[in-house]
Amino acid sequence: MGVSLSEIKARVLDSADMTSSGFIVDARLTDYINEAISKLYDEIVTTYEDYFTTKTTITVTAGTSRYSLPDNFYKSRGVFVIDGTNRYRLMRFNLRDYDQQPYYSELRHFRYKIMNNYLYLSPDDGVPSGSLELWYTPKMNKVVNDDDVIDFVISNNGWEQYIVLDAAIKCLRREESDPTMHMAEQADVLNRILTSLQSRDSEPGQIADVYNYDANFYDVLL
Repeated sequence: MGVSLSEIKARVLDSADMTSSGFIVDARLTDYINEAISKLYDEIVTTYEDYFTTKTTITVTAGTSRYSLPDNFYKSRGVFVIDGTNRYRLMRFNLRDYDQQPYYSELRHFRYKIMNNYLYLSPDDGVPSGSLELWYTPKMNKVVNDDDVIDFVISNNGWEQYIVLDAAIKCLRREESDPTMHMAEQADVLNRILTSLQSRDSEPGQIADVYNYDANFYDVLL
């Protein structure tokens, strides 16, 4: 199980030596913690892009080129056409090439682009029906209630300490106290987290042929 908001609050106040002071109101403490979670989440996503990767299916309707992204969408990791047992990776288009016609009329020869809260297919006419598989990084889940759990620090060797220290630093700064020691410890914790992330998958990467449009071509995400 993960670490609850109430547990993090108690640890933040203890770290900042404010357990019984009442100086930091509860709502502000929750904001500090969510800001810290967001910072750690982005650090993890930047260092190891696929730590939180998930996928969803988008049903493509013939003649429709715009599709809403999932409500929790943050960043795209790849878009694929699912054709029976085959998976074909879609290429992204540049705006200057928006109306460029594909070589063939099959959905796998179209291109896509993420703009605002939508996925667009190019060209916007002649889109055939089919299924897309969107692999993406979801948004961070905020904690609001005391029993809400910071789920991405589950069984991760004390990663929540980064969140505790970051929120404690904000508390100390608001009190106009010196957070130098906390900042040094936070830097050490972050370095340990990022180092462990870099070796999470030790299999070497491979070069993918992203320009091959042969009928038998398909690409994989990882």
